[in-house]
Amino acid sequence: TMRAEGLRLVAGLGNPGVRYEDTRHNIGFRALDAWAGVEGWQCDDGAAWEWHGPPDGRVLCLKPQEFMNVSGPPVARFARRWGIDSTRVLVLHDELDLPAGRVKLKKRGGTAGHRGLASLVDSLGTSHFPRLRLGIGRPAPGQAVVDFVLEAFSGAEQPVVSELIANGVAGMELWLASGTDSAMNQLNSGL
Repeated sequence: TMRAEGLRLVAGLGNPGVRYEDTRHNIGFRALDAWAGVEGWQCDDGAAWEWHGPPDGRVLCLKPQEFMNVSGPPVARFARRWGIDSTRVLVLHDELDLPAGRVKLKKRGGTAGHRGLASLVDSLGTSHFPRLRLGIGRPAPGQAVVDFVLEAFSGAEQPVVSELIANGVAGMELWLASGTDSAMNQLNSGL
C-alpha cells in the first residue's frame, strides 16, 4: 500500500470532452498530459483519470472528469481517499493575470473569479493549496472572459502554447523535487 505521508497529488483543471480539448481553459489538462507522457505513465481511463506514478508511489495525477466549475468535489474526494493534505495538492490552472507563456507558483490565495479554483476552495474547505498558474493572457477589449477562455488557441499562438506547456512541466517537476517554497523562489524569479 502507498504511504500517505510521502504522497502528493497534481490536479490539472479543464473541461472534459473533445469540444474543449484545445481551449485556453484546458491548459491545466494539457500540461499534465505532457508531463505524464514525459514520465511514461499509462493513463488509467477510469472516472478519476489518474496516473499511478513511479514505484515509490510519491505522486498521483488527476484530471477531474467534471466541468471546470464543479471540479472541486472530485479533487477533494480523491485527496481524502489517499490521505493527502491540501498543502500537498498542486493545482494546474489557466491564469488571465499572467502574460501568455509565463508560469508562476502560488502557495495559497483567492480565486480571482476563476470558477474552478472557487469550487476547489469550497470542496477542500481551505484556500491553502499550491497553484501552478499557467498564463494565457487577457482577452481583447470588448471580448467576454468566458468566450476567451472557451476559445481554442489560434495557429499563431501555438509557439507560445508549446512554451507554456514546457514551462508548466518544468514547474511541476520543480515542485515535486524541492517543495512549494523552494520551487516558488526558483520559478517566480526565473523561467
